[in-house]
Amino acid sequence: AALGAAADAVAAAASDVSTTAREALSGTAALASTQARVLKHEEAMLRARHALESAVAQKTAETRITLNKALCGLVHASHSRASRGEELLAPVEAAVKQVEADADTRSGALVAAAAVHKEQGEAVAALCAALSSSPPSEVAVPESLARGFVPMLPAAAPPAAAAADEGKFQADEGGLASKEGVLFVQGGILRQWRRCWCVGGGGKFRVYPLPNVDKRGSGAEERPAIADLELVLCAVKPQRIGTRSYLQLRSPQAQLTLQALTEGTAQAWAAFFSRAIEQAYGVGGGVGGAGGLPGAQPTEKGSSAGEHAPSSGERAAALARLRSLEVPCADCGAARAEWLSANLGVLVCLECAGCHRSMGTHVSKMRSLVTGLSRPDGAERAPPPPW
Repeated sequence: AALGAAADAVAAAASDVSTTAREALSGTAALASTQARVLKHEEAMLRARHALESAVAQKTAETRITLNKALCGLVHASHSRASRGEELLAPVEAAVKQVEADADTRSGALVAAAAVHKEQGEAVAALCAALSSSPPSEVAVPESLARGFVPMLPAAAPPAAAAADEGKFQADEGGLASKEGVLFVQGGILRQWRRCWCVGGGGKFRVYPLPNVDKRGSGAEERPAIADLELVLCAVKPQRIGTRSYLQLRSPQAQLTLQALTEGTAQAWAAFFSRAIEQAYGVGGGVGGAGGLPGAQPTEKGSSAGEHAPSSGERAAALARLRSLEVPCADCGAARAEWLSANLGVLVCLECAGCHRSMGTHVSKMRSLVTGLSRPDGAERAPPPPW
């Protein structure tokens, strides 16, 4: 019995050993299987890594090749543009060099012109200082300043002599008043001021542009006149604004504004216009005769130019012939116009004459054909305006 029990125990132990051996063999097989799966995963990972590295290397090479091609294209384009520019500039290279030479030459001329303008500006500033240092009626331009202007201004005379000469004007061959000198003239559509040589005489007033000469008036009348006015159709109105003296000259052809350098010169021109218009109407005495201005010389026969004017009988006969024509009114067409606009040269009726009178003598100078043209300054009384 004891041996049987021992045998059973041995058999049970052998069974346990066998079971353990089988379990060990099963664990070994599972471990081998696991190791095989791990090796497969590692192989797959290595293959994936190799593929990725190959793709990255290929893309990097392609990118480098593309970049190199772009750089080569840029270099080629720059070289082509430079070659084309050289081909285009080759024909005009000589012209470019000539333009550069002209620019250098003109820059030198501009520097010289700037220096000249600076000197002229200094001369003008000195002249303005000289003109503003004394009243306008006593201004005498210093000769040292006058030499710097072209055409040169008349040489300055002593103040007393200048004041004595300003009120005089000369007489022409027919004994009529005449005067010439430099005035600033404003006229034309743009109303720009211009320094001009003005000549009055023979019933006319002419304005010439000043030439580039030093002698006063030399060559001025050889150039075309800016204005050529009949004094018989002109009306003059003196005007003073501040320290400046102006003369408003109106005619059917033009309207001019004249400005003199001094008040005395403006007064002398106003006196000349007054006397010249009187003589143009044929009622003013000659210069230096009865009613003439002081300082003028009589004619060679010892008589004044007033002897050449028509007599009162001749004027009356001319008025009678004019009235006999029965000219209608130039404005409204009414019959028997008995009033004359002397500066416009038209006949108007009584009512229209009042309208002309209301506009002022600087616009229309009214004369009566009934009372006669005895005085050119409008001494006869024109009819009042109809309103």
